[in-house]
Amino acid sequence: MSLMNAQSTSSKHGIAVYQNFTDHNVNLLNDKVFSFDSALTHSVRLAYQRTLSRNWEINTGVTNGFILNQPIKYNFLNKAFVVGADVAILLKMNNG
Repeated sequence: MSLMNAQSTSSKHGIAVYQNFTDHNVNLLNDKVFSFDSALTHSVRLAYQRTLSRNWEINTGVTNGFILNQPIKYNFLNKAFVVGADVAILLKMNNG
């Protein structure tokens, strides 16, 4: 019999893949900067997580995706590409 675990307390390293789909309607600064009229956002994030101690973790990732149907000021973009990077330090309060 084999036992599978999604998370292991003995491993300090982890990777994750996230996929995000959002359909939103935004009016920012009275349509002066951005105005999304039912824009569809699709992005994929690849992340690395490292356990520093029992209470602390660090999580870093890169995101790549696109926004469809995006009006910016008076121009309309059919497809705008987005790229992002982030780092987060996590404090775990429940260690039971």
